[in-house]
Amino acid sequence: MISEKDRDDYPYIVGYGHAGGSFEYYIKDQVDLAREQRAPRNAIHPRTEPRSGKQIGDEWSTFDDIRHVDFGDRVLETMKGLGLTE
Repeated sequence: MISEKDRDDYPYIVGYGHAGGSFEYYIKDQVDLAREQRAPRNAIHPRTEPRSGKQIGDEWSTFDDIRHVDFGDRVLETMKGLGLTE
């Protein structure tokens, strides 16, 4: 279960996960990994190798890395709907 601390510490992971249709347990796992690796607050997912899917060190993609404006807007709308932003 995603806690208030999870929501406060990593609102973008929570919003990104919900916008993309991820299950709660997966979002929680991503938040836990982000916390363990001290990812930035605006992290959205671990950065991975394109072919292998393996994480690149402790690198994280952030909200600013989203290339499709429409999806970025969807993430922000989802975050607002979840009460993660004003």
